[in-house]
Amino acid sequence: MNMRAISGLKLTDDQLETLRSAASAAYPNEFCALLIGVNRPERKTGTTTALVTRVVLADNVDQRPDRGFELDPRVLVRELRSLREATRGGSRVGERLLGHVHSHPDAPARPSARDLAQAHEAGQVWLIVPVRQGRVGTPRAFLAASDRKGLRKFEPIRIDGVGTSGSRAPARHSTTNSLIRRPARSR
Repeated sequence: MNMRAISGLKLTDDQLETLRSAASAAYPNEFCALLIGVNRPERKTGTTTALVTRVVLADNVDQRPDRGFELDPRVLVRELRSLREATRGGSRVGERLLGHVHSHPDAPARPSARDLAQAHEAGQVWLIVPVRQGRVGTPRAFLAASDRKGLRKFEPIRIDGVGTSGSRAPARHSTTNSLIRRPARSR
């Protein structure tokens, strides 16, 4: 994996619309999902953009889904296994878990104290979608990091394509970027 700092997150319009719809549908509860993709080095800036290839929606299994989120662990394990198997098999090389997305009902799109407590892995993207009185606002992205003393923190990163019509990924990625997986329901 490229160890350059992630400075941006790239999503397609379809992916953003899926996330906005999921946040709206879950309101007044939080929704959650995984962001799967690849890191793309930016030669000019020496940074890396996290390019989302798949959004995987998951059930929020938190005991208080109106106040927090806990992504269904079965979805996380399934996706991590899928990524590992795909890498071993030579398909989807470089694809990895980029991070998480969740909504903040009636709260701003900035990390909460609970988000900070849950940010166990530095380098993960945290995308937050605000929903105020049922209306979805502009998402914001953050990178989980640690300072020199090992204290957790979030650093804001840019989101390419939010609110613009030209936000689609290059054509060679268009088929995988539109793939959305919905959580499997238990019977």
